Amino acid sequence: YGRSKSSIWISPFVPRLDNQDGRRGLLDHQVTAIVWLLSRLFGDLPTLKCKDPLTGTDSPNMQTIADADNRDRLKGPKYFGGILADSMGLGKTLIIVALVNILMSQSLNVIKAECGTTKHRPILLIAPNATVACQWVQEFRNILDDSTLHLILLSVPGLEELANKNRIVHFLGREDLKQWQRHLRYVWDESDSRASKVVIITTMESWARRTCYYNDQEGEWSSTFTEKKRAFSLVIVDEAYKVKNHRTRNWRSVYFLERQFTLLITATPCMNSLTDMFGLARLLWAGAEQYL
Repeated sequence: YGRSKSSIWISPFVPRLDNQDGRRGLLDHQVTAIVWLLSRLFGDLPTLKCKDPLTGTDSPNMQTIADADNRDRLKGPKYFGGILADSMGLGKTLIIVALVNILMSQSLNVIKAECGTTKHRPILLIAPNATVACQWVQEFRNILDDSTLHLILLSVPGLEELANKNRIVHFLGREDLKQWQRHLRYVWDESDSRASKVVIITTMESWARRTCYYNDQEGEWSSTFTEKKRAFSLVIVDEAYKVKNHRTRNWRSVYFLERQFTLLITATPCMNSLTDMFGLARLLWAGAEQYL
């Protein structure tokens, strides 16, 4: 490990991570993580398109026999998600932001039905606290260009000023989550292509408190987002140890969400015993208790 022993990758799929003019580049283990995550999301690695430097049009990346062999070896079961459990300091945030850049720019977070219709849904990122949420905003702004990322919706108490300083960052208060402003209602219009280029960033406790509640009449927990049929293409939980207990409101606030993909980020998936994995696994698999 260490930058002195690791290659720095330059990729047309994440153009702002080019290791030029003070910008960062992706290291070996980070590229490995991105490829692994793509295979966990889709099973078969998706064929990515890049712009032809001569024509400026998108064209499929050239494939060799070696590429085909690598794709065959790297494919796996389609889990629709996974746990990124790299140790601290290995750049998990950068890995996820680069992955989101690829998903958005390649329209891989657009749900395609067998009948040919498409569903455009936003991405939800749940951070552990306001400081980390602020770091996520900065990383998205630095790495994703405006043609890829249309809007960041920030729902974190105390970060109103951050939204005022960034053109594509809009602040959401408590009431905004209940009654969406007219100019933002396209976020939940699955026929509007802009929706798949929106990232909603919030914090764990704030999200759980504002969206998950116990219904006394029904005698069960529920989510305001699920009730209103608001769905996501991808839900990302940073510091996922906060959702390891399946009896907590935090866990339920994620479990109830309708989503296509789920990514959990934590350097400590097992803090005491393998039973710590139970809550995380249930967010990824239906019937996980059969295997754990």
